[in-house]
Order: sequence, then C-alpha cells, then structure tokens
Amino acid sequence: MTFDDYVAELFLELNLDGEAEYHREDDLYATIGLDSLQAFELVLVTEEMAGLSVPPAQVPLIFTLGDAYDYYILAHKPANADDPV
Repeated sequence: MTFDDYVAELFLELNLDGEAEYHREDDLYATIGLDSLQAFELVLVTEEMAGLSVPPAQVPLIFTLGDAYDYYILAHKPANADDPV
C-alpha cells in the first residue's frame, strides 16, 4: 500500500477530510487537527489495516502521517525478509 493509499483509507475510516493534499511530515495534531481520541482511533485503524497490535511503547512515537505509515510498512515486513535465502 502506498502512502497515498494509506492516507486515503485512514481518512475514510476516521471520517476526515481527504480532499486536501497531505504529506509525510504533516503533524497529526497541528496540521491534520486530530484530538487525542482521533489519535487513538488512528492507532486502532492502523492496527486493523496492518493486522497487528501496536506495542504501547511505540504509540507515543507516532506524531506525523509519515510515522504512522512507516509503522504500518514495518508491520507488513515479513519476519524473514532480512534473512539470506
């Protein structure tokens, strides 16, 4: 899933305005305008899309759309992707 696809799906699930152009560095609170409940929902939606559970220690590290997308991508990386064949 590309960044744009991730953002589109995320905004659809969170009922946010997906018409504007968003960037990886956009702050979830200052730029996007999320409140704490929406930020929690973002984590839940990301978990659902990736089929994972975000470790509680990782949640405070998600400040931008890029942070959320990077965590999503990391979660989709197969466990043995770095193992030599």
